[in-house]
Amino acid sequence: MGGGAARLLLALILHGAASLRMTRVEVPSPVPLGGRAQLSCFFRLEPGERIYTVNWYRNGQEFYRFSPGESPPVKTFSQPGVFVDAVASNMTTVAVASNMTTVVLRPVTLRSSGRFRCEIATEAPTYVTVHGHGDLSVVAVPTEGPQISGDREMYRIGEPVHVNCTSAKSRPAASLKWYINNVQADPDLVRKYPATRDGDGLDTSRTGLMFRLRPDQLQPGGVVTLRCAATIASLYWRSDERQLHGPPTERTARTRPLTNGVDQAKPGVLHTASELLPVFLLYLHQLSVT
Repeated sequence: MGGGAARLLLALILHGAASLRMTRVEVPSPVPLGGRAQLSCFFRLEPGERIYTVNWYRNGQEFYRFSPGESPPVKTFSQPGVFVDAVASNMTTVAVASNMTTVVLRPVTLRSSGRFRCEIATEAPTYVTVHGHGDLSVVAVPTEGPQISGDREMYRIGEPVHVNCTSAKSRPAASLKWYINNVQADPDLVRKYPATRDGDGLDTSRTGLMFRLRPDQLQPGGVVTLRCAATIASLYWRSDERQLHGPPTERTARTRPLTNGVDQAKPGVLHTASELLPVFLLYLHQLSVT
């Protein structure tokens, strides 16, 4: 190749590199199961340049192609879990002239998750290709909140408490946290169990809480409030609460009103030394008289 041809090729490469630039790719995540996912590709095209193709891929496999010079300009390729809403997608010459393209997937399924890549190429003589990608995850939230289960509701001080919390049918498995009287439980008290998956590909998560009941855990009324919170990404937060009761004597002791430090649970009975002293002196006086 002569020096003139080499300089021309270099000039074309430099011009092409500046004629088309990918500015950003927007792929939503997470997306709720059954919802819609709008995939957008933004680019900058220099005046005089023209788009040859816009391609979209999921996990390296092409599922959408827009070629302005062909008829029809739009082609779709079947992929499991990828359903293109052709009406909502704006792959048109007008949209490309606005330096953006959009493909809408609806409805999304658990198989729709993956890495989505947008690739844009210009026509001759530059033949520049740019691309960008984003990851999409699909979330299936439970149809009901987590459930706390246990064998008893009343415990004596020092007795072991063992309760479980279950959050069913989601993807991914819900993250579970325990709270005792609105304070997150010590990790040493929490028992984690592996999630189980059903035939529909949905996960059930379960966790346990084990501790011995202490007097300082009893709130007014002699109860301990347990709460289990389930979360999935930013799409789901639900909780369940249960109150455990301490022994009746502990509940009574913590609910009796006090006046000046005197227990008012049994009116008419003397409880303090200052009240017993006059009675004792009167008793001695009666003995001396007799």
